Amino acid sequence: MVVFPLLFALWIGFSDWNLASLTGRRFNGLDNLRRMITDPFYANALVNMILYCLAIAVEYAIAFGLALLLNQQTLPANSGA
Repeated sequence: MVVFPLLFALWIGFSDWNLASLTGRRFNGLDNLRRMITDPFYANALVNMILYCLAIAVEYAIAFGLALLLNQQTLPANSGA
């Protein structure tokens, strides 16, 4: 469930796979990585993803803190006796 998809994703990452051609997959090494790093849209998407993950982490921390506050034991009311 984990190993095959990981290995297949790595194989696809290091190959040029044009589904429209009859030649199939062709190994191209680190060319995909070089193209990805030099793409200006990739840098923008990476920054957006990091900001999104940080926002989600802050929301989880706030929600966890509120859940802890709501779960605390309250002291019984003083009956005045």
